[in-house]
Amino acid sequence: MGKVVERREEAEGKKRGDRVIVIHSASELEKRLEEASRTSRLAILFFSKARPCRFVSPLYASLAVKYPKVVFLKVHIEEGPNAESMALDRGIRKFPTFLFYKSGEEVDKVVGVDAFELERKVPLHSRKQTQARRDQVIVIHSASELEKRLQEASRTSRLAILFFSKARPRRYISLYASLAEKYPKVVFLKVDIEQGPNAEGMAVDRRISKFPTFLIYKSGKEVDKVVGVDAIELDRKIPLHLRKQARRKQAKSLSEYEF
Repeated sequence: MGKVVERREEAEGKKRGDRVIVIHSASELEKRLEEASRTSRLAILFFSKARPCRFVSPLYASLAVKYPKVVFLKVHIEEGPNAESMALDRGIRKFPTFLFYKSGEEVDKVVGVDAFELERKVPLHSRKQTQARRDQVIVIHSASELEKRLQEASRTSRLAILFFSKARPRRYISLYASLAEKYPKVVFLKVDIEQGPNAEGMAVDRRISKFPTFLIYKSGKEVDKVVGVDAIELDRKIPLHLRKQARRKQAKSLSEYEF
């Protein structure tokens, strides 16, 4: 009976457009957690039993809608041995239990029907995840600091991206931060134009009048740019230039062994 109820709940959830992913096997769970880790997304794993969880399940579904960048997973214990095994492997004996994962590691949990604590922790960990990404973007405050960063990137043969930002459109800032995490070997720099004359001067020196503008540097020289809110183009050009850089390094390395 439990399985029938859970399957019905899952089907109804799909009709409503729920973002909660119901897990049926350990391999599926590992796959989902790996995907979340690879895309730098917070993942929450909800171990559910029909009776004690009937009040918190709707809240969990609503949080999944409220935080679309978080991966919401759910295991129905009544499904059988596979579900029970997944719970035992994680030392779970009380239901509901909510496990929080970052980069594939469990970082927090909520045990029991504690709606307040669950609602508090989801945005808390979501903000921490966003902040961690933003910390990988270096905010530039002066022309001398910019030159220093570009020289460092050149000296270490790293690609550098320079992002000139204005308050609007802000939606590009989170994308830039996520790219910084996706490509850790690239130096991601950012200049906020609203900072004042120094920032404006850096933009004028590079003949930038539209925002956002992204300049791509190799060996201290500007080699490409993306102007405007074009997420696809920016995400396309970074790996393109990384491949070109890798080919040049390889060619240089081979030439050193020619006789």
